[in-house]
Amino acid sequence: MKAPQSPAIAASWAAAGAARAWSASIREHASWTARGAAYSAEAGANDAVRQAVEDGRLVVESGRTDADAAGRVADSMRLSADALRRAARAFRRSSSLARAAATEQIRAARAFRRAGNAEIAAAMRGMAAESRGHARDATALEEDALGGVEAVLRIAAGLSAEAEAAKPDAGGGRRRPGDPNALSLAYDDMWEMARQKRLESAAMAGQARESERQAAETRRHAAAAARKTADAAAALEAADGGHQRGADPDAERAADAWRRAMASANRADANVGSGGGGGGT
Repeated sequence: MKAPQSPAIAASWAAAGAARAWSASIREHASWTARGAAYSAEAGANDAVRQAVEDGRLVVESGRTDADAAGRVADSMRLSADALRRAARAFRRSSSLARAAATEQIRAARAFRRAGNAEIAAAMRGMAAESRGHARDATALEEDALGGVEAVLRIAAGLSAEAEAAKPDAGGGRRRPGDPNALSLAYDDMWEMARQKRLESAAMAGQARESERQAAETRRHAAAAARKTADAAAALEAADGGHQRGADPDAERAADAWRRAMASANRADANVGSGGGGGGT
């Protein structure tokens, strides 16, 4: 029967688990920051749509279809599409970071299991499941934003056609008179849709900011726990004569897992929050 692992080896595994948990918390925090930015971009996109609609209404209410004015409306819609693209990119980043957090949480669970702490290992697996759910949600939001880009560009194309039709022909008349009533109804529908979407995006941005705040608090606690367990592991390792690593493969594996976990956490702490990637080992 294999002898129980030494307290020093268990402490090294616990330190590895804590470092992985810290690494995960950094990525989770950055994921919520990205999601908040995405919702803010969506709100801006809908502000651009509302501005386009208001400009379009002025064109219709003036009783004329001025080519330059209609063109400006189309340009505002394209600005909305640009904002939605930014939102899609931010949602994609949020999803990537959440998946990276889940990976680190699973690694943390394995390390805590090796340390003999089944309760914390189970908690980390549960957190990983939540992170994967956040990733799936962000991917769906990215797809919605990209669908919005297509819809807005279709509208912009239609408005550009209206602008083209409004240009005078060789005889000074308009190529196509258009239907002011139909345009007015279309603008009303767009304005109401943009208003609702803007309210939804603003509310979700507020929720994301609160989740970001909570994630920042979790990150601080995880960093403190990683430092504390690292100090404890280092003290036990020194008392145990460095685990006699050359003669103890288990000790070497635990120490190596701890080193790699700390390296991952330190890289994430330096890079992820400031726009770096969500990966790492």
